[in-house]
This record gives sequence, structure tokens and C-alpha cells, in this order.
Amino acid sequence: MPPATVGRLTPHDVVLTPTDHPHTWLLTPNLNHPTLFDHTNDHIPGMVLLEAARQATYNATHNPNNPNNPNNGTTSTTTTFHRYTELHQPTHIHITRITPDNTTTTIEITGTQNNKTTFTTTTTLTHHHPPTNN
Repeated sequence: MPPATVGRLTPHDVVLTPTDHPHTWLLTPNLNHPTLFDHTNDHIPGMVLLEAARQATYNATHNPNNPNNPNNGTTSTTTTFHRYTELHQPTHIHITRITPDNTTTTIEITGTQNNKTTFTTTTTLTHHHPPTNN
């Protein structure tokens, strides 16, 4: 994915690959990334799963073609890790619900392996609309 579509500057930092299904990505982090994988693991570190949720949220809520697009700032995130996310098994990241209102948007994200939930994240964004010129 282009880094800008997930709020990153370099391809090295992108952890998601699009799938044929809307709001679903394959988790594909760079296993040689010095920050995300600072030591040998047999599972995906929680930090990588949190980054996948952040990138999915950014991708689903940021519309660079809309000049009135609100600047969405994360105001809360809650994550539950249900089981280990194994390193060498496909992991899918799904946005399962988007609930917008006038001032916030809540995004629910689920990570799955072998059709079993490995983690869930709920993120709330607060909208900061750009000033209008009168």
C-alpha cells in the first residue's frame, strides 16, 4: 500500500496489504524492521498489531481528495489480546464497525488467524474540522 494511505512516510513502515474485501487487509509487516521486531519472536508482537489497527483506522477514515476532510485525532484506544498471533500464519485485519457522529468516529477492528480472533481494538477519533474562510 502507498505509505500515505496509512499515515506513514516510507514503505518500510507499512504493515498492511489490501485484499479483495473492503476494510480487510493482510498483515504483512517487514520482519527486519528494527523497531517492530527488535528481537526474534515466534509470534507477532502486540506493538505490530496496534500499528496494524492504527493503519487500518487511518486508511478507512482519511480521504485526501476531500478538502473538508476533518483532521481526526485519536482520543482513545482499547485493545484486548485474546490469543497469540502466530508469526508464520496469515493474519487478517478487519474493520468490523465504523460508527460516525458529528464530533467523533468509533472504529472496531478485529485481527484473525484461521478464523479465530486474536485481538480486538476499539479506537475513537475526535474530528477537528479545518477552519472555513468567510
